[in-house]
Amino acid sequence: MDPRLLGPSWGRATLTLRLAQVSALGFCGVFDQLMEGFPQGLESKDAIFKAFLKALDESPDQWRKDQAALTAAATAAGGIEGLAGLEALAALKARAASNTLVYSKFIAIGLFRLLELAGAMNAPTPAALATLAEAAGVPLSKVNADLNLYKGLLSKLAAAKELMAEFLSREKRKADERAAEKAAKESAAAAAPAS
Repeated sequence: MDPRLLGPSWGRATLTLRLAQVSALGFCGVFDQLMEGFPQGLESKDAIFKAFLKALDESPDQWRKDQAALTAAATAAGGIEGLAGLEALAALKARAASNTLVYSKFIAIGLFRLLELAGAMNAPTPAALATLAEAAGVPLSKVNADLNLYKGLLSKLAAAKELMAEFLSREKRKADERAAEKAAKESAAAAAPAS
């Protein structure tokens, strides 16, 4: 088929996705929250994390290093002013100014995590988030919309975890009851021939 028939929208995107430390902080935070109740051991969680990022041609180790570096920087920042001066936010703002930033929900979540890590969530204010969004050069409206979605997903995740805990508790109780009934029947059967 001739691509000219499809009109001017035919073609490839010219922006490429590049890792931003704030995105790594957001993505790794979400991944860790989702995998919190994962039943298998740590090895399988890491294997899923690595497989996901390798499928995107990304380095899982680099994402974790960036998460750790930004976590340390945010913890040491000491407040909103310190967070707004982080090099990672300045780099995002530079990319946004040059129209090379590919915004994602993980940037918004990363900004939120920065506030949590810096201890600024004790008295969360819209102004604190606005300061970080401005420092990162991302639209506050997108950040707020993405954080509202994130908040809704977290509440659904918490409800699902609670439901799963109730289900597992009920199943354990039923299994214990069945085992007790079986033991009672076996002891009754063992006692009956002896009479």
